[in-house]
Amino acid sequence: GGQNTNDMADVYDMENWKTMPNSTFLLDFYRAQYQGIGRANLAIEQISAMHLTDDFDADKQNQLVAEAQFLRAYYYFRLVRVFGGVPLVDFVDDDDDKWQQPRATANEIFAFIKNDLQQAEPFLPLKSKQATTDYGRATKGAAQAMLLKVCLYTQDYTEAKQWAEKIIDSGEYSLCDNYADNFTLEGENGPESIFEIQYTEDPTSDYGE
Repeated sequence: GGQNTNDMADVYDMENWKTMPNSTFLLDFYRAQYQGIGRANLAIEQISAMHLTDDFDADKQNQLVAEAQFLRAYYYFRLVRVFGGVPLVDFVDDDDDKWQQPRATANEIFAFIKNDLQQAEPFLPLKSKQATTDYGRATKGAAQAMLLKVCLYTQDYTEAKQWAEKIIDSGEYSLCDNYADNFTLEGENGPESIFEIQYTEDPTSDYGE
């Protein structure tokens, strides 16, 4: 996406199978996923311990924990695709003794991802039940689609087919009449969108959005 080979040189090297162990791009990517995992772990711990009230009932608590589990699975999926096995941290790292963790196998990471998503899926809302202000939050369809994708990576095609059928049978998604609509501002969060990060324009950020 750069203007020349000097713009995002680390990515240019990756595209040409010349990735170096000291790649700053990969280091930043690795750190960002674990930052997300750490926040998800904290959210799961703290939300699970909150007292229920009339405004914060068990359904809301379960949904928020499920959203954090979905995000934790999403971050681990990004890691395992790039690095294979990575340290598996499913707790709040609040002590020096917890800092160094052994590297789990890729299979262990995939199993953890599936478990997180399977636990989250029943408590997440359908896309059609979401308010427009909640677009970008995890939904039942998003968890099902992630499970489908993970099953394809682990070559569990029978289970992948089952998750695909759940998505199709839900009636929550369909193909756009005009494929190009997926790439327009008006087409954001359209009928083909299962999980879509919501970007906002910010002229003070690195890239203006």
